[in-house]
Amino acid sequence: MQSAITAVRASWLARPADSAWAGVGRQLPGQLPGQISGQLSPASPTCLPAAALPDADFVRLHDDWKRLCGDRVALPRAELDPLCLPRKLLPYLAILERQPTQGRRLFYRLVGTQIELAGGRTMTRRYLSMLPTRNTWLEQVIRDVELLERHSCPLYAEGAFLTFRNGLTGVRATCHLLLPLLNDAGELCCALMVQKLRRLDAAHSEPFLFADEFRPGRRALVGVPRDVEP
Repeated sequence: MQSAITAVRASWLARPADSAWAGVGRQLPGQLPGQISGQLSPASPTCLPAAALPDADFVRLHDDWKRLCGDRVALPRAELDPLCLPRKLLPYLAILERQPTQGRRLFYRLVGTQIELAGGRTMTRRYLSMLPTRNTWLEQVIRDVELLERHSCPLYAEGAFLTFRNGLTGVRATCHLLLPLLNDAGELCCALMVQKLRRLDAAHSEPFLFADEFRPGRRALVGVPRDVEP
């Protein structure tokens, strides 16, 4: 196991960083097997300016969401117009919401085609708690949405899915940005998510829902959370 992780670190560090994945590429290798330990991320994330998000598409989506929100804490879901969002991001978008009649369980109202392709199954109109998976990523998303609701603030997170086969480790890096949405009653219990993934070892990587392990990386509230504003 340790030798496999050492090989993964060497593989990641040898790869040239690009603008979209520079942050993820630098963050994850140095943390294996330390801070990315397979445990769910702590409840107190750091704060990150929107301009410092490691993916330019994430920055643009955040700015578009912020513009549409105006002075409101979040954008009403009914006002979310796909035509106002970057078209190339539509396959990477998902809408999560709570179902008050179902014990506030988290529900995928919509999932983009690229996310479902990478996940290995249909996720649209499914409860997260009911999706079959081998790892803790869905639990992490549930915790991320809880933090977003608590702080009324966008949240960025990243991590890695590991697949162990024949003594080798396949790695799929992931990062996502959650943006708060309001339901029809004006309650903050929905989120727009953009998720990007990259297979760093295509020969051994399973769809992310079926990876053997998820290891969280950094997690940050984006901008200034309302509960800590002066």
